[in-house]
Amino acid sequence: MTITALDPTNTTASAEVAAQPSWHLAAHVVFPTHAEPELLPLYVEYGTRAARIDDAHDRTQRGWGDYKGIQTTDHQDTADRIFDVTSRRSIKVRSGERMSLATYFNAFPTSYWRRWTTVDKVRLVAQVRGSATVVVYRSNARGAAIQMATEVVGLEGLSGTPVHDVSVDLDLVPFVDGGWYWFDIVADGEDVELTADDVIVTERPREGWSVVNEQGETVALDLHITPALAQAGLARDVVRLLQETRKSSGFQVSDRINVGWHTADAALADAIRTHGVQIADEVLALSLTEADAAGADWLTDADLGLSLQVLKA
Repeated sequence: MTITALDPTNTTASAEVAAQPSWHLAAHVVFPTHAEPELLPLYVEYGTRAARIDDAHDRTQRGWGDYKGIQTTDHQDTADRIFDVTSRRSIKVRSGERMSLATYFNAFPTSYWRRWTTVDKVRLVAQVRGSATVVVYRSNARGAAIQMATEVVGLEGLSGTPVHDVSVDLDLVPFVDGGWYWFDIVADGEDVELTADDVIVTERPREGWSVVNEQGETVALDLHITPALAQAGLARDVVRLLQETRKSSGFQVSDRINVGWHTADAALADAIRTHGVQIADEVLALSLTEADAAGADWLTDADLGLSLQVLKA
């Protein structure tokens, strides 16, 4: 599933720790082609019931286990129902029936996104033509369905009825051990059409992280610097300074050198002592000797706080 920028004018979005969260398109709801009627149960489930929502129906018809078979579409019916699919992004729901997207292709794998991304919220955005009830659910690690929100839209018939937008913001906090988000739609006394249903996610960088989104890809970088990383960074600064000194002194690439060094910075001294072997290897130093004081003719880098004597071996 590819994350793409929601705002087409914003091709690059970066966020530091204190930045505002940004929204990105995460998933489309899709439907099979008319040539694939046997695949319809992988995209939608059906049930029949009276209009509006009641708790008894949710406990039975949408519950897992023995009751699940009550609302599951008969396989002999899929050849007929496949023609309710009006495009890869839209489908008709027949009057008085209930359609669910708690399926292989159209349920949103929320716990996966919580575990492996910086996403902290999702937004369901759907468009419905006609009078309908949209019910949003989530599941838990035990597979139990929990009703999260209900939206009632539309008052007129399908013909000439404007498209009604449904938008529901949902949190990812409950999804520690597993679970999905999905929604059901109930046609209230008339046929309705579901179109352009999307899941949009918001990325809020975790504390100490930086997030960049560009051309459909998101990268999160941990900005926390451990003592070991800080020490390795100082060692790299020493290597850089020694390489610059070799070049300015006119040494050949293969020339071996002897290095004397002195610093009053305790952290820098510890870094050189710890990474001395690696530093010597990279700059072709036969020796890396710490001195009690810098000589008068030594090179001093004020920014780094390091004095060096570099001699050709």
